[in-house]
Amino acid sequence: MWPRIGYNDSRIEIRPSTTQGCGLYARADIMKGTLLCTFSGRLLKDRTLLSENARRYAIRVANTDYVLDCEPPANIEELESTRGWACFANSDMVAPNARRDYLPVKTYEKKVLGQPTSPPRMLSDVQPPVLCLVATRFIPADEEICWNYPCIF
Repeated sequence: MWPRIGYNDSRIEIRPSTTQGCGLYARADIMKGTLLCTFSGRLLKDRTLLSENARRYAIRVANTDYVLDCEPPANIEELESTRGWACFANSDMVAPNARRDYLPVKTYEKKVLGQPTSPPRMLSDVQPPVLCLVATRFIPADEEICWNYPCIF
């Protein structure tokens, strides 16, 4: 699982979407620039290993040969608490309120994990950056969090 420790801001939640399946929603007001959550999944070098359905959730990691398989579990109750929820953010090509960003591992550790308390929490040994969603504008409570995601296949 990449990253090994996912992050989800306490002001977001997963709930049924008016556009498609489940979506991410703001539980409270969120300021522009807020780190919302991370993308989590299997880090693959060969995108042909992805199932047909998983290709809908795959994201190419910039400047690498890796693809991140972000396919969410079929049952939302199976979602681990350590997994980032970005895979639930739906697409909005007209007026997205979030964008994908790449955080260097050290920046992610500092911003999200603070001072790591033990070596297993360290992510520095992993090369690809951490993919996350960042608010591009003020997001009021109860608004769905959407981004303009490209299809890579």
